[in-house]
Amino acid sequence: MGLLDGFKKNTLFDPEIFFADIENKVYEAIKKDLETIVKMAGTEKLYAMALVADEDCVSLYFAANTLEKAREKDLKYAEMLKDRLSEEEIKAVTDGKKSFVKWIPDEWAYSAGNKSPFTAISDKLLKQEESNASEYAKSKALFFESLTNAMKKIAEENGMRTGFEDITYFITLCDGNGREEIEDYSAKLLNRQDQYESFMKRKEK
Repeated sequence: MGLLDGFKKNTLFDPEIFFADIENKVYEAIKKDLETIVKMAGTEKLYAMALVADEDCVSLYFAANTLEKAREKDLKYAEMLKDRLSEEEIKAVTDGKKSFVKWIPDEWAYSAGNKSPFTAISDKLLKQEESNASEYAKSKALFFESLTNAMKKIAEENGMRTGFEDITYFITLCDGNGREEIEDYSAKLLNRQDQYESFMKRKEK
């Protein structure tokens, strides 16, 4: 590869254009995944949806959960951990006042998996990062802005759908630092004030 080819490679990355395209792709991917998840969930009550990224911003997936599946897993954990929990803690879980999994997407029941368009989006993100790592690293704010904009459109559309009015939306990380800050900030932007306040109570012990 000649010097000119190397120069061209390093100037191809325009963060504004790239992440505007990612925003559109993420929006369409959520819509498609949501159709799959709604069918999977059946009559169960969806209560939360999240976009899950990694610290390097090169992988992404969409997850959702239902009250029924959260309850099912909470009771399972309460049974598994009964020798390590107090009677008060076990009662709080069985009464539905405490949850181990409600706001942890890794514990949620529903995602489209490898059939999701997010597989291709993640490939695109990784290839861009590998082609120009230093510039890509400087553009993480645009990455999260694109996710927030896409999710906001979904939240607004879902707000008009019967049974979807009270879903809570947020963005999170599957690894690294800053997960809670990203969750808090995105939840404030994506939800009604009452939903956001309820979400913030997850930190209470």
